[in-house]
Amino acid sequence: MILGWHLLFDAQGAAPSELACEQRLRGALAELPRALGLTPVGAPQVAKRPALLVGLQLLAESHLSLHLRPEAGMVHADLFSCAPFDRERATALLLAAYPVTRHHVTWLERTLPGPERQPEDV
Repeated sequence: MILGWHLLFDAQGAAPSELACEQRLRGALAELPRALGLTPVGAPQVAKRPALLVGLQLLAESHLSLHLRPEAGMVHADLFSCAPFDRERATALLLAAYPVTRHHVTWLERTLPGPERQPEDV
C-alpha cells in the first residue's frame, strides 16, 4: 500500500544573501505547493536562528519544510505528500527559488506491506 511520496533535496553553493532573505523563503513556501497542485493550510511558519532560517508550510496533503544555512550556502528541503506530485517539477522549482552549484535529490515512495504480507514477514 502506498502511503505517499517524499522528496528530499540537499544543495550547496547558493548565494548567502538569497538564503538569508525571509521574504524569499515565505514566497517559496507559498508558491511551490500551489505550482505542484498541493493545498497550503494556513500561512507559512518561519523561524530564525543563528546561521539558520527555517520555514514550514503545512499542506492538506502533508508538509513542505525548507532549512536554509546562509553562511554555508546550503539548502535542505523536505516535501511529503499523500497525493502524487511531479518530482522533476518540484526539483526545478526549488532550483529556481534557490540557484545552487550542486544538489542531490532523494525520492521515496513510502509504503506499507499489503494484506498479502503480514508484519512478521517483513
